[in-house]
Amino acid sequence: MLLTHSFVAAVTPGWYQYIFYAIQGGPYDHREEFVNEFRWNLESLGRSIGDKAVVVVPFQPDIPTVANEVGLKDWTYREREQVQRTPSLLVLTKHLAEFSPRSDPWLLLHFGEDRYSDGRGYLQLKKAFAEIAEAIAGPDAEPEQLYKVARSLARTRRDYQHVFEAKPGIWGISVDLVEVADILSSEIRARQKKLGHWPRRWNARR
Repeated sequence: MLLTHSFVAAVTPGWYQYIFYAIQGGPYDHREEFVNEFRWNLESLGRSIGDKAVVVVPFQPDIPTVANEVGLKDWTYREREQVQRTPSLLVLTKHLAEFSPRSDPWLLLHFGEDRYSDGRGYLQLKKAFAEIAEAIAGPDAEPEQLYKVARSLARTRRDYQHVFEAKPGIWGISVDLVEVADILSSEIRARQKKLGHWPRRWNARR
């Protein structure tokens, strides 16, 4: 599901497995083409995940307010450095207003224009969003798989991935969206093969 809304009171807690909060930069931070691709991918993700999760996208005038709302959370210095990288998706299991990085798990999926701003990058992002959707709403989806894969990736890859432990059992994770989607895809294909399910083909065309 996709909601275009101010973040405040946009989501009823407890209804969804994941809540994806879209965090965007200012009007001059990214090229228009890249922003359009970003928003199209969010719409596609929202349609594909159905009622399993929700994507919350701020109205255009609310983008700075949203960035401030997220920034006011009790982040450490190193966590804040990651949160300020835009665009990204902050993935939570509760309403943003009730969330605290000191007591709740969180996942930040980043996909910077510096890495994915050309034709090949757009295809990588499109494929990654499709794989994320399948991992959440597909017939072979497993609960909390997205968090588990991201945590594993952050521990083994230190170049673009970061893991933060607020307290025992509570983790914050910042990972590259395309890389975590690749691992999700591999795990899903392996599970489909084991169960004898016919793998679905991803279509690169709109």
